[in-house]
Amino acid sequence: MPDSDRKRLEDERAQHLRQGIEQFEQVRQMILAKPRRSKLDSIQLRNAHYYLGDCAFELGDYDGAIRHYDAARERYPTDPASLVAMTQIVNAHLRRGEVAKAITANERARRFFQSLPDVAWDDPSLPMGRSEWERWLDATAELAKGMLDGGAKTGELNANAAGER
Repeated sequence: MPDSDRKRLEDERAQHLRQGIEQFEQVRQMILAKPRRSKLDSIQLRNAHYYLGDCAFELGDYDGAIRHYDAARERYPTDPASLVAMTQIVNAHLRRGEVAKAITANERARRFFQSLPDVAWDDPSLPMGRSEWERWLDATAELAKGMLDGGAKTGELNANAAGER
């Protein structure tokens, strides 16, 4: 692909992500303004919080992504779907080369995972089941530990070394 085409597509993608942030924020505000919310409204509100973080993450705004994911995690402290936000916080720290912070965030996610009752895993809207989350948390812990043992320091990690969900 010619560089000019690649650049144009990258610019379009970034513009779509910025528009996504604006639109998810509008959705969030509209739902919050409702005097009563349906179950669907509540799910859409939760997802809008997560998608704000996803858009910022994809734009490479890892500080913004962490802020959005943290806000989602704080708003839904007992929702198993908060694991999505927590694992993306781990990924954002890895992308920034903050391996020690990623390890801490992964341990926080693991503690949350372990605190969830068995019935929490009956929710069909969750992106992964209990065993998949457990494998993900284990794999991320190993990856981060390997990076730390391998001498990765804050700010020195190649962004491509970190995985995404």
